[in-house]
Amino acid sequence: MKTDLDRWLRVAGEKPHWDERNRMIAALITPGSAVVDVGAGAMTLRDHVHCGVYVPVDCVPTSPEVVLADFNEGLYPNLSGQFDYAVLSGLLEHIDDPEAALRVCSTWATYTIFSYCLAETVPAEFRVGFRNHLSALDLLQMLARLKLTAWMPESWAGQAILVATRVP
Repeated sequence: MKTDLDRWLRVAGEKPHWDERNRMIAALITPGSAVVDVGAGAMTLRDHVHCGVYVPVDCVPTSPEVVLADFNEGLYPNLSGQFDYAVLSGLLEHIDDPEAALRVCSTWATYTIFSYCLAETVPAEFRVGFRNHLSALDLLQMLARLKLTAWMPESWAGQAILVATRVP
């Protein structure tokens, strides 16, 4: 199924109701860091983080600085190893293959911070437009296959916020 670009263009045009999640994620980022914001949307993460470099990646061109990507079409930018943090806030649920997306994005940075609406904590009626519904066990198994270690310093509205890095 193709990415609903019209939907994401509408979403990127307004301040999202999940902006508190971005504020919480920003608090996990060391000031002065290089950050790639994957699924940047309205780019509100930039309002909360004190980073040295900010690169937004999205499937819709909301500004000239946005690096275009469409993970559901297999279109990933070449950003290998340039960042301290890759942030995927509210993205993985909307990707057909979240494991492939996390595999690629985790190579772009030392740390990958992502949120996920776990199947057992978020009711089905709140999973509007989701393309996958992983349980906590599914997520842990995916991280193990990717050789990522992760910890969950935060949660927001039943969503896990995790920080992952490569297993040494």
